[in-house]
Amino acid sequence: MKAVVFAGRAALCVAVLAAASASAALEGWWRFAEPEAADASEDLSGNGRHVFLATNAVLKASDGPGGGSAWFDGRSDAKPHPGEFAYAFAPDFDESSVTGAFTVAAWVCPGAAGAYSPIAVCSSDPDGWTDGFGLFLGEGGEAAAFRSCGGAEAFVSGGALAPGVWRHVAARFDGRALSLWVDGRRAGEAAAPSGGCEPAPLALGTIVGRGPVQPFSGGVADVRVWSSALADSEIASAYRQFVGGALDPEGDDDGDGMPNGWEAFYGLDPRDAADAGADPDGDGVSNLAECRLGRSPRAGVRRGAGLLRSVTATAF
Repeated sequence: MKAVVFAGRAALCVAVLAAASASAALEGWWRFAEPEAADASEDLSGNGRHVFLATNAVLKASDGPGGGSAWFDGRSDAKPHPGEFAYAFAPDFDESSVTGAFTVAAWVCPGAAGAYSPIAVCSSDPDGWTDGFGLFLGEGGEAAAFRSCGGAEAFVSGGALAPGVWRHVAARFDGRALSLWVDGRRAGEAAAPSGGCEPAPLALGTIVGRGPVQPFSGGVADVRVWSSALADSEIASAYRQFVGGALDPEGDDDGDGMPNGWEAFYGLDPRDAADAGADPDGDGVSNLAECRLGRSPRAGVRRGAGLLRSVTATAF
């Protein structure tokens, strides 16, 4: 195992596979990269499900996978009542859209190992997680995921997350099984319940203040939720995109006519020429044509540098 450090223009902010699969519907995408509005983070999926941050408990940072990150102090200063959220949440996120199948992914850099610390959780019961789904730190500080519905539940854990090291974690539910992924590799799987659940917002690092759940301490970056089960190769590629070799932003590694930097900023893969003909926003104009027209191929995404300043990740 070795540490890989990206700095300056040596590496690109390459987004997770928002357009890699025609069946993958991106329900929310939060990079925490925008410099303004420190108390909010834009939903780059175009669905308007912005994450609001309690600035006394979580701050944005300019460094991290995706070009930014949210850092949690591990305290619950607000001491909220049940149903309220102390740290960061997307109030317009609707869990009912991801009950049949989903994939949730995030880069995580724990500040300290905390048992049952939420990373990204969607549940109407933030104390007991009796419904919904989410990523969290397990009893020993390892990566973990859960899926609960109608009194049935499934938990999967595996892959210790060392404090101070960025790791990529993902959970996938295909309607029958819940699987956990760490750095692009399957870490565990279990049968999981299907069916509808209570509507609930998506919360990051949040606790209500009672029960075994502890507040999350550390960094979270590039959180994404899809209302479909991504393929094994898509989850693995989502990890590899951040730890691959450096790319020249002005170059065109896959020769598809779109510069590396443009592809990276808009969530495309600079190493896959097949995305030139894709149309992720469904406007009838291909990515290549959008690029040549100087337009965004994805509704709601702003132009910007989109380059990593500095991030340490783990590679094998």
